[in-house]
Amino acid sequence: MRILFFQDENELLKRLCLSRPFGSDFLSALAQKASLESESANLLIGKQWVEDNPQLNGLDTFTYEKASWTLPDSVIRSKSDEICLLNGSAVFSVDEQQLKHTLGSFSWDVVTIRVSPDLQASKEILKLTSDANVVGFRRFYAPSIEPAHAPSQWPDIVIFKRPIWDKVCEDGRFPLDFDQLRNRIGPRSYQVTHLRAGGQRRPLDKESAFLDCLQEYWPEAPESGDGVNQGTGMILIGDNVTVEPNVTLVGPIVLSSNVHVKSGAVVRRSILAENTVVQSDQVVNNRILFEETDAGQSNGSVSFVTMEDCRSSFKKEYKNWSMFSYARLGKRIFDLIASSLVLILLIPIFAVVAIVVKLSSPGPLFYRARRQGLHGKDFNCLKFRSMMVAADSMQERLRAVNQVDGPQFKMENDPRITGVGKFLRDTYIDELPQFINVLIGQMSIVGPRPSPENENESSPAWRDARLSVRPGITGLWQVLRTRQEGADFQEWVYYDTRYVRNLSFRTDLWICWKTAQKLIHSFLGQFG
Repeated sequence: MRILFFQDENELLKRLCLSRPFGSDFLSALAQKASLESESANLLIGKQWVEDNPQLNGLDTFTYEKASWTLPDSVIRSKSDEICLLNGSAVFSVDEQQLKHTLGSFSWDVVTIRVSPDLQASKEILKLTSDANVVGFRRFYAPSIEPAHAPSQWPDIVIFKRPIWDKVCEDGRFPLDFDQLRNRIGPRSYQVTHLRAGGQRRPLDKESAFLDCLQEYWPEAPESGDGVNQGTGMILIGDNVTVEPNVTLVGPIVLSSNVHVKSGAVVRRSILAENTVVQSDQVVNNRILFEETDAGQSNGSVSFVTMEDCRSSFKKEYKNWSMFSYARLGKRIFDLIASSLVLILLIPIFAVVAIVVKLSSPGPLFYRARRQGLHGKDFNCLKFRSMMVAADSMQERLRAVNQVDGPQFKMENDPRITGVGKFLRDTYIDELPQFINVLIGQMSIVGPRPSPENENESSPAWRDARLSVRPGITGLWQVLRTRQEGADFQEWVYYDTRYVRNLSFRTDLWICWKTAQKLIHSFLGQFG
């Protein structure tokens, strides 16, 4: 059984949940996020919450008074082997399967868990000696779980084995004061374990956390509602909402019941609770407003918030170049001319390879690898097929023998590669169809390595730099990598970002020259 516990001390959360009609929707969304497989979380909220907002009665809700919870019959009679109490003061997510596996590896009666973003996947930890000298970096490719100190206040998760829960609640009441709970557990010979688990965590005691959650909690919301004169993004509108003409709304926005937005106002990424009034020409930006809150400052005659400003703030931090620079214009002209000439010259080779690939193994001629291009736009990166059909589905089973670090995958004598495919790969002939991608503008001849979304998401600190340009058939990493064990990923990061910082025509010509040397050497090596 899962119970999502909301403390009365979180005044901001309490007031938002009492706001109609979306307060109950917000609590319901939190309960759904806390669900495990098919098991939903029951809500545990103060009795006063339900009295102030009767809509909360429609949820799977338990109520408490003051610092203790009188257990209802449904909890007492529950046949759950474990009782999991979740702290509703934060929104968090952990790897449930990893946590189950860890808890199954040792004996315990009670476990407390604090979700720690610094232990989640794709994080780098600076490793120091005792005298503060830098040894190196440790990078996590999967979330970690490690022992922790005993918490002094409610952790994110507390899990009780059912017999222990029954003993803690032997008087039919569960203590909601953490000090009282520790006093009940401490003197007894229970096996209490404290852990930190890697995951995402956003405390719900700040406006920014609620605003970050808006689109995540209501993904199916309508784009706009009646009375919206100029709006974009997710806009939720309650009962008796008045939006006057010439109002600019930039979602995600929640307009609760009886909200009045007057003419000329701008509202962006905000929550307006019941009975809020936004005055004419006021700007509400990244705010949660209640009826007595000062809604913002008048912009007067100065238009410091525009629709374009609002849209641009949601864009990624890609590097930009001027329209007539080499990076935007000259490089594209070079790509068009070079790819056209190469494709004309390669027509005979394409024909021969097509016949050989089709005769050597069943399946399509081309392998279409889904990759992210300029500004993260997905495209099909073309290659001559060098593997058996359904090779992608076998990759995870081979992950244990991966011979490169980071999110990439490579292994010697890959069993998925066909006999002809090995020759095509060793001579790089399999990548020739990518000149088609270059011709139609999805790739460039020179650029960062084309990589899929899951690899880019594993590298948040530098993905926007490498996605600022089109990926290339060849690049700085491809010609300078050393293939040292444990260093390939670091070199990939270094050379791709270095290329974007120093992009020039001279650099591209040098990379093309080095690539040509490498290709000739590799091709001749097949016959040496």
